[in-house]
Amino acid sequence: MLDLFSMYAYQISNRHLANQTLVTNLFHLNCISSAEYAVLNEKFINLKRGWESIKNAFIWANELSPHKLDIDQLNEKKNQLLETELWLWDSMIK
Repeated sequence: MLDLFSMYAYQISNRHLANQTLVTNLFHLNCISSAEYAVLNEKFINLKRGWESIKNAFIWANELSPHKLDIDQLNEKKNQLLETELWLWDSMIK
């Protein structure tokens, strides 16, 4: 089961890599300013890193002991990452 959660976190992490590519293309097409690009790119990098840390927690828990996994902490981190992503897309639309 932990492998499945790890796979989902990996997929979400890759989605943010794709989002970085999208933001880079928008910048090169002059659809967003360099300041907007810098902020958005940094946010997507941080989101990717956040999901990678969740993925790694599941991988390590699977290897060591599932009892060492702090689900409450991971849920809090997941919620923060999702809220940040929602804010990002809302700010891009406006």
